[in-house]
Amino acid sequence: MADDPVVTAAVLIIGNEILSGRTKDVNLGYLAEQLTALGIRLREARVIADVEAEIVAAVNECRKRYDHVFTTGGIGPTHDDITSGSVAKAFGVPLILDPTAKATLEKSYPPGSSTTPSRPRPLGGIGRHGGT
Repeated sequence: MADDPVVTAAVLIIGNEILSGRTKDVNLGYLAEQLTALGIRLREARVIADVEAEIVAAVNECRKRYDHVFTTGGIGPTHDDITSGSVAKAFGVPLILDPTAKATLEKSYPPGSSTTPSRPRPLGGIGRHGGT
């Protein structure tokens, strides 16, 4: 229908490992295909460094322009991942560890692995941002 509003999105690819070339992004193409299939138009994709101020600025710029903003990174939840905390800061809300998501991840990673979520730290992708 011609009167349907266009739903838009941006993808922020966050990671020094992406920018250095050590890790190749494989998420953008997948996200673009899935969003298109859902009728969501991907209008922008950015690759940014693991720098809190840059993540906060990019999230705030994109959320003003698009209906949805997705974040992805190079190697997943690591001990030094600042993405979730930075996104929470952009929204001005606390990062809250989601116990259900944590339990799910703990089942997926062997104890002691470099990405095991049992370490006392914020985990990329499993926090709730305390707001909408």
